[in-house]
Amino acid sequence: LQSWTGMDCGCYTLIEIIESGSDYARKTLKLALDGNNNLKNSSLQGARKLLVELNKIEENNCDILPSDTDEIEEINEIQNLKRMRIFHKILLSNNFAPHKLRFHSIARPAFFKYYQQQQSQWKFSNIFLGFGGTGLLSISWFTSSKKDNDENNDANVDKIIRDADILYNAYLIDNAYGILRRYRSSENSELLWRLARVICEQGKQSKNVEEKNRLFREAFEIIEKALKCEPAKGSFGTHKWYAILLNIVSELDGDKAQLSKAVEVRNHFERALELDPLDATTWHSLGVWHYSFANLSTSQRFLAGIFYSRPPNSTYVEALRHFENAEAIKPGFYSANNYYMGLTLEQMNRHDEAKVQFILAFIAPVISMDDGEIHKKAFDHLHKKYKLTREQIMEEHGKNSKTFNK
Repeated sequence: LQSWTGMDCGCYTLIEIIESGSDYARKTLKLALDGNNNLKNSSLQGARKLLVELNKIEENNCDILPSDTDEIEEINEIQNLKRMRIFHKILLSNNFAPHKLRFHSIARPAFFKYYQQQQSQWKFSNIFLGFGGTGLLSISWFTSSKKDNDENNDANVDKIIRDADILYNAYLIDNAYGILRRYRSSENSELLWRLARVICEQGKQSKNVEEKNRLFREAFEIIEKALKCEPAKGSFGTHKWYAILLNIVSELDGDKAQLSKAVEVRNHFERALELDPLDATTWHSLGVWHYSFANLSTSQRFLAGIFYSRPPNSTYVEALRHFENAEAIKPGFYSANNYYMGLTLEQMNRHDEAKVQFILAFIAPVISMDDGEIHKKAFDHLHKKYKLTREQIMEEHGKNSKTFNK
C-alpha cells in the first residue's frame, strides 16, 4: 500500500478504512475520487489502485458500487459520521507531513460534505486545524447534544473515553484535555490515566522548561492516583503510563534517581503487557528500557551498583526482540520504534538493516512532538554516519520499496 501512495500520509488512513470493512472502504474511496479525476498525484493513483484491488477481493459478495454521487448520498447517518471522522484524520495527518504530499484534495471536500450533513443533528464545540504554514481552519468536533456528567454511568464513561481517545489519536491534545479535566477528582482509573497522558503531552509541547517540568509532575500525581484506584481486574493503561511518567519524572531528578527507579519502571511495563500483550507502544517502551541498559556506560553501571545488589542489565538481542514484536503487532505505528531498532542493529554490526530503519523513521509522518524529534534525529544520524543528503535518503527509500515489492 505504501508503494502505491509513495510517502503520502493518506496510506496510513487507507489502512484504517480497510480495517473497517472492504465494502465500506470501496464506497468511501469511490466518494473520495468523485470529481477528482483530473488530478494525477500519488495519492489519487494509490486510491484508484486500492479501489480496483478491493473490487477484486469481494466482487462476488458485495453490492455494486454506486454509479453516481446521488446514490452515495443515501447512506445512513452512522456511515456519514464514520466517514467524517476518517476524512478528519486524513486532514490532520497530512497537515504535519514532512514531505508535503497532500491528501487534502480528496479529504477536504469529503469531510465538509459529511460535516454539513451532521450539523443539524449534533452539538458542536470549536476546534482548530492548521492547513499549511499560517492558515487556520475553524471546524467543530461532534459530541452528543445530550449532556450527562454522571461518571458512574458506564455508557457515559465509555463515550467520554471514546471521544478522548479519538481526539488524542488525532493529536488534538488541548481538546482531549478539555473533555478529561473535569474528572481530575474522579476515582475511575481509565479516566485518570487518560488525563495524565494528555497533560504529559502538554508538557512535551511546552517550550518553557519550568512549565514543562510542572506539567510532567502534575501528570505523575494523577497517574499515582490512577494506580491507587486500579480495579481488581487491572488497568493496562494505568501501568503503562505510570511507567512512562515515572521514568520522565525520575529523569528530571537526575541520573541517580532515574537508575533507582529503573526496575520499578520495567515492572510496570511488564504488568501492562500482561494485561494487554498486543499493545505495540508498550513493547516499544520496554524495548527502549532494554536498549538503555544494554548500552549503559561504565560509570552508569557503577552508579547502578549503589542501588541494587544485582544491577539490572540487558542485551541488544533482547531490545531488538521487543522492537520487532512491536512492529509485528502494528507495522509502521511509531517512527521512534524504527529509530531505536536502527540504533540496536548498529550495535549488532548490522549496518545495512540499521540504515533501512533510520530511513523509515525519517520518512514517517510527523504528527506529534515525539515524531518531530525522531524525524530530526533520524536525518542527523543518516547524514552524519551514512553521509546521505535528503535527496539520497528518498532515493534509498525508493530502492528499498521496489526490493520489498519484488
